[in-house]
Amino acid sequence: MRLKQIKLAGFKSFVDPTTVPFPGNMTAVVGPNGCGKSNTIDAVRWVLGESSAKNLRGDAMTDVIFNGAASRKPVSQASVELVFENHQGRIGGNYANFAEISVKRVVTRDAVSTYLLNGSKCRKRDITDLFLGTGLGPRSYAIIEQGMISRLIESKPQELRIFIEEAAGISKYKERRRETENRLKHTRENMERLADVRDELGKQLEKLQRQAVAAKRFKELKARERQLKSELYAIRWYQLNEQLNRCEREQAEQETALEQFNAQQQGKESRLIALQTEREQLKSDQQHSQQKLFQLTTEITRLEQQMMASRQQRVRLEDELALLAAKQEELELLIASEVEQQQISADELAAQQEAALLLDEEIEQAQNMLDDAESAVIDWQRRWQASEQAEAAVRQQQALLESKLNHLVQLSAQQGQRLQQVSDELVELDDAELTLELNRLAESLAMQTEQLAEQQLLLAESESVVGDAKMALTDLDSKVHQNELALAGLQAQWQALDSQLSQVAESEALPDGVKPLYQAMTVAPEWTLAVEKVLASFSQAHLCDALAAETAGATGRLLQLSSGAVVASHLLASKVDGEAKYAVANLLRGIECVDTAEQAWQRQPTLTEGQTVISRCGVWLGQHWLHPDVDMVAGPIKLRQQQLMLAEQISPLQVQLTRDKQELQQAQQRVARSQQQFTEQQGLCRRIDAEVATLRQQRHFADQQHSERQLRKQRLQQEQTLLQEQVAEHQAEQELLLAQQLEVAERLDDMGQQDQLRLQKESFDQQVSQAKQQVQQRQQQRQGIALRQENLKAQLTALSQAQQRTEKDRHEALLRKQQLVEELQQHETPDVDQAEQLEILLAERLELSSELELLTEQLSGLDEQTRELEMGQRDVLQHLEKQRVRISDLQIEAEGFRVRARSVLETLHEMQANLKELLVALPDSYSEDEWQQQLEKTTQAISRLGAINLAAIEEYEQQAERKQYLDSQNEDLEGAVDTLETAIRKIDRETRQRFRETYEQVNTDLQHLFPKVFGGGSAHLALTDDDLLETGVTIMAQPPGKKNSTIHLLSGGEKALTALSLVFAIFRLNPAPFCMLDEVDAPLDDANVGRFCNLVKEMSETVQFIFISHNKVSMEMASHLTGVTMQEPGVSRLVAVDVEQAVALAELG
Repeated sequence: MRLKQIKLAGFKSFVDPTTVPFPGNMTAVVGPNGCGKSNTIDAVRWVLGESSAKNLRGDAMTDVIFNGAASRKPVSQASVELVFENHQGRIGGNYANFAEISVKRVVTRDAVSTYLLNGSKCRKRDITDLFLGTGLGPRSYAIIEQGMISRLIESKPQELRIFIEEAAGISKYKERRRETENRLKHTRENMERLADVRDELGKQLEKLQRQAVAAKRFKELKARERQLKSELYAIRWYQLNEQLNRCEREQAEQETALEQFNAQQQGKESRLIALQTEREQLKSDQQHSQQKLFQLTTEITRLEQQMMASRQQRVRLEDELALLAAKQEELELLIASEVEQQQISADELAAQQEAALLLDEEIEQAQNMLDDAESAVIDWQRRWQASEQAEAAVRQQQALLESKLNHLVQLSAQQGQRLQQVSDELVELDDAELTLELNRLAESLAMQTEQLAEQQLLLAESESVVGDAKMALTDLDSKVHQNELALAGLQAQWQALDSQLSQVAESEALPDGVKPLYQAMTVAPEWTLAVEKVLASFSQAHLCDALAAETAGATGRLLQLSSGAVVASHLLASKVDGEAKYAVANLLRGIECVDTAEQAWQRQPTLTEGQTVISRCGVWLGQHWLHPDVDMVAGPIKLRQQQLMLAEQISPLQVQLTRDKQELQQAQQRVARSQQQFTEQQGLCRRIDAEVATLRQQRHFADQQHSERQLRKQRLQQEQTLLQEQVAEHQAEQELLLAQQLEVAERLDDMGQQDQLRLQKESFDQQVSQAKQQVQQRQQQRQGIALRQENLKAQLTALSQAQQRTEKDRHEALLRKQQLVEELQQHETPDVDQAEQLEILLAERLELSSELELLTEQLSGLDEQTRELEMGQRDVLQHLEKQRVRISDLQIEAEGFRVRARSVLETLHEMQANLKELLVALPDSYSEDEWQQQLEKTTQAISRLGAINLAAIEEYEQQAERKQYLDSQNEDLEGAVDTLETAIRKIDRETRQRFRETYEQVNTDLQHLFPKVFGGGSAHLALTDDDLLETGVTIMAQPPGKKNSTIHLLSGGEKALTALSLVFAIFRLNPAPFCMLDEVDAPLDDANVGRFCNLVKEMSETVQFIFISHNKVSMEMASHLTGVTMQEPGVSRLVAVDVEQAVALAELG
């Protein structure tokens, strides 16, 4: 794999579309300074994913776009394309079979970057993944720009480790490990949430289990009650059946005809049931689609919120980048100030050194004068020795006395001075003010301690108040959530009913003044079934103000508004209210209402012609007929009634929900206020605590100072007493010495033969004294200058260290800025992915909406077929009614027994009891009264159980099943965690192995290449830690003849050669497709350039080299020269020369 060519357009100074070919393995890019040579290397790094504008020598990413020149206008975008040859298939994956691969990046003035891989749009991550393990990347060891040589060799251990990792090809393993750790983190978060749900389910299961036990007991008693009722009805039926047997033969023929009509009715009912089943299926599909649409809408909202959060994060990162830029400016100013101070100190040090040299000369002259004076004194002493011996003893005695006297005088003066100092210091050590300060500090400390205790109590109370408020807030939040769920359920039921009623109302267009009957009437809830049954044929009737030609266009029956008198309470018409009350009363005329079916059967024998009676459960009886209690589909009247009941439930629930939300808002405000008070009190406690600590420290310091003063005062008093005694003794001794000195002076006066020699001696002594004094003065000045020099050197060292610290801070700020830029770039990439995912979800939502509309149309078609079947069924029911009327004429005698027996059978059927089994199970002797008593006892036992949650059993089973499912999910998650941890361990093991092998191989190659490049010396790599996953890598190099302790002591050329040795050692192990070098030979001399060129030639057999150079020796090494010129100001152009062809042409010429 090799780089074939670079295509640039609008990138920096390459405004025109330019193709830079690389036909050979050694291509040199040459040209004058500032012509744009380094822009080719910047272009390669930019395409490979460089996200830092600073690393591209700019302030913003849009700086890479050509910004105009004297004769050129700025362009709107920049693009760079790299074309690789992949004949060897080094790039794996989906692109292994491509012989040529192109990678392109485009950026516009809006700072929008687009990546293309073989002409197809892709992500930056796709480009990064493509080159993982190949040694290529925006900051890989294959691209070495200006100044990077010194940064490479002086880089931190962790930074140098990155190059070893890239050479080892484990960068992809680190990326996988990071992704695995992220998945592991998400899995553990899911496990925490799952644990919370499981704990909550466990608590619910305990409560539901108790309710389920009570429900089971209730079901057992209810089963016993049903059994007793069934047996009681069986007894009654048996008694009635004995009387019915004698009439059955007469009714056979009429019942046969009735059965035919019943068969026809059942066929229609079967078809109706099938249609209803199909309708329910479509309804279920519709609900499923609606639920899925709701989920998609929720997911779209979540993605939009994530994108908004990402934008906020980018704003925060940009603010921090601005702060770092300001900090860098401050550090630059500080470095400049320190450098200036270093220069001042260095200048002063040089001046002091010059002064020291002058003083050394003066000291030498003064010493010579002293030597001359001392020689004169020695000569005088020879002459004086003879005459001096006579008075030596006397003068020696006089000198001794004078010395002792002078010593006593000086000692007395010193003692007197010290005595005065002691007296003054004792006066100063008066601790009255310090005692007052101690008392003040003690009082302040006591007050602050008491105030701190009070504030801590208030803080505990505030914390308790905050906890209570949060608990109340949680309860209110749960209550609001439950009410919202209940309200949503009721509203959904209301909307379903409204939809059904709307379908009924929209099936036809009504004239003005005409509206459906069910909208103009209300029915008592318990009588809805009875009214619905009686008005079955009028369920879709309409109400009008007056019958006229304008209202004749309405389909169905028409009722005219009317008025009437008050209806008796025992009639069914009294249960109807509303605008159509009197119009409906005409339809319900003569129909009485009773509570139970038994009451209806009791009233039936007393009915006259035209009178009927109906029970709440829908048993409708006439004088000679019975309307069957068949299951009826809920009609518009019942739907309307259910809707009104739901509205009555919704209204108070909405009021309650509004009130709860207000209370919740108030509770949130209370919590906020309580939290604010708690925070303020906490801050006050901290301040008071800090003040108490300060006061305690001040008091401790004052106590210590007081103790020291007392001890010092005691010592001074002792010293004062001792000094007074010594002064008295010295005065007495001084008087004695004065008397002895007078005696010696008298003796010397008597010996006055050598006055002239004495005068000479005084002259010589004066000369020696002056010479010694002059030497001492010069030496003192020399010592002062030496001390100043030492101070200046120490000051220079401190300034150097401060400058190093400032440089370190600046470097750390730079690294932090790069990290922030990378984070900012990382926050840009997910936005694109989220935008694409958002577009996919929006498309899915549109498709679901279309599917939902189709289901709604199919559901409307089924409703139309259902209405048609219901109308046909009503016709069949009318035929059945006529047949029953004919049969009733034949059943005058047996009708009562048959109806009551049938009523019992229907009751047993409703109870799902088998009559034959009941009759067989009955004992030989039985009593209806005995069974009635047992039934009453069972009913009382049921009532004693109180309120029962019958759904608890099913809920318990469902929640238990859910708990079991969640437990299995938890086990799966634990297994997933184990799998991910195993994967991480495997990645770590592979990473350690590859890193160790690569490190050892690179170290071996470095030890081989370094002596080859330098002609001797040694270099090696070293690890900073034993952990191969985290250890850094350092490099140590010692050129021939040097024993430097650190690599920073090397010269610029030595650093460059050392860095090249390391890079080429890495290339030997894992050669990148190409290597780009930008003026790396600049710091090298001719000899080292030759070594560098030899090494590059050797490496070019396996690696493609593209280098920028001004050195003629390096240019001669290249097989192809690419010149970059700037004939037009600000615009770069290419001039390519094939060296071999040029040589051939020159030889021909």
